[in-house]
Amino acid sequence: MAIHFVSTSILSSTDGVDFSTEVSIDTEEGKRARADAAKGDNSLYDQLEERKKAKDEEYETNGKLMRGTKGMDEEDLEFFEDLAEKEAKARASTQHQENEALQQFREAQSNTSASKCRVY
Repeated sequence: MAIHFVSTSILSSTDGVDFSTEVSIDTEEGKRARADAAKGDNSLYDQLEERKKAKDEEYETNGKLMRGTKGMDEEDLEFFEDLAEKEAKARASTQHQENEALQQFREAQSNTSASKCRVY
């Protein structure tokens, strides 16, 4: 960030007509720009690398807190295996019921078509 892009002063007037007095203001952005300029004339690449390293370090420290370090234990594995078994049994039961219903429908359909053929 270059200092010449940051507004560092405003014009003011004592009589309300002539705005010739310049009053210097110091914003956080201006302070930061001057501090960056005072660090040295690093290339843009170096500055971006420094910022990237700082963000990576911050992410590592904050990310570890969010991630957690504990994995799944035996109790968790058993729970998920039991859950998977129950879901598989439920799916198998549903499939069996659908197959039986389809078989009954086909039998009823064939009985209906056979009775229509016997009409004289």
